[in-house]
Amino acid sequence: MRRAVPLTVAIGVATAALFGRSLTCGFVGYDDRGYVVDNPHVLSGLSTDGLRWAFTTTQQANWHPLTWLSLMLDATVGGANPTVYHAINVALHVFATLLLLQVLRLATGETWKPALVAALFALHPLRVESVTWVSERKDVLAAFFWMATLLAWVRFRLEGRRAFLAAAVACFALGLLAKPMLVTLPGVLVLLELWPLARVHRGWRPLLGWLSPFVLLSGISCLVTLWAQRAGGAMGTLTGFPIGARLANALVSMAVYLGQGLWPAGLATPYPYRWETVAPLRVAVSALVLGALTALALRAWPRRPWALMGWLWYVGSLLPVLGLIQVMKHLENIEEVGKGIAVAFVATVYGVAVSNLIFLPAAAKLKARIRQDAQDKELLLEGVCSIVEGMNPKLIRVKLEAFLQHAAKPKKADAKASGAAAPAEAKG
Repeated sequence: MRRAVPLTVAIGVATAALFGRSLTCGFVGYDDRGYVVDNPHVLSGLSTDGLRWAFTTTQQANWHPLTWLSLMLDATVGGANPTVYHAINVALHVFATLLLLQVLRLATGETWKPALVAALFALHPLRVESVTWVSERKDVLAAFFWMATLLAWVRFRLEGRRAFLAAAVACFALGLLAKPMLVTLPGVLVLLELWPLARVHRGWRPLLGWLSPFVLLSGISCLVTLWAQRAGGAMGTLTGFPIGARLANALVSMAVYLGQGLWPAGLATPYPYRWETVAPLRVAVSALVLGALTALALRAWPRRPWALMGWLWYVGSLLPVLGLIQVMKHLENIEEVGKGIAVAFVATVYGVAVSNLIFLPAAAKLKARIRQDAQDKELLLEGVCSIVEGMNPKLIRVKLEAFLQHAAKPKKADAKASGAAAPAEAKG
């Protein structure tokens, strides 16, 4: 604890100092005009009419009322002064970083490793666009509520208090109102059950009940986003963007984002969707790299579970921005609607099938393997301690055989205890 406070202060100060230089910057002629400079609704500040407009507009081809309201609050305080807008962006990024640090510390029980992860998130060059560009208020605001949701969820899983579950749902809903990118967050909450919250895991049935409001909110957000994209004219057709091209682009994009994380060069504000220029060799190399990293993460699972969890977090969080889902342009065309529904239905069926046939059985096997490794180590430790104590070899043999027989018995009692523990934990 004594180390955590100085580390928290140091990371917060370093982040504020690095991005605080943006306070002297002005607005950018790219999107800032639509969001602030030439937007009379925002510049008028908070009002009843502004609140109504924020929840009904699809300007900028998005529905993010909380983002509009936060910009209106800035206008109420500082008018068209860009310093106020930049200051709020920096503050949100600092708070999101500190929330991430707290989440990792609580979930893992460690100090230095979470501090390194939080510092990397806070100071990485890829954060510059989100923090220093006023139009990216939706990004830093969504990141803040993403981290707040994680913190409330971890507190709920560790302490079992329903108030934290309610707080997690509320923060998640606010995050969706800032940016629909949070639709993949329920998947991250599932990953946390594999690591590092496996120590409090009591089965998947109660977890599904706790996650149901998150999944429902994600579904509603997806539908609203489709409507906003259609109203804003930012949709593409299946004819213009074939499924095969989207998959190829997604593979390349995942590899490119990974490369930018390791070496942030060649960055740009827009990345045009030009699938026809994606070379087959580039797609093949990207698929090979991603497959190899996935295999390494799976292989490292028993001893380094954080590797697989982090890798799946990375892949899952990128899904909304990989171009797999290009919303259709003429939604009144029943043929286009039918194709979209068919793709969504097939994707859902495949997702359910893969989860039940691959991922859940794999998780059960991994859990059994980890339990077996723990029993082996306990058996070895028991034998070594008995030898050190000078116990008779025959007694040691009898003792270890009894241990093995007890470990080999079906875990019926454990299963009953888990089933009883879940309702008790839910009451907390």
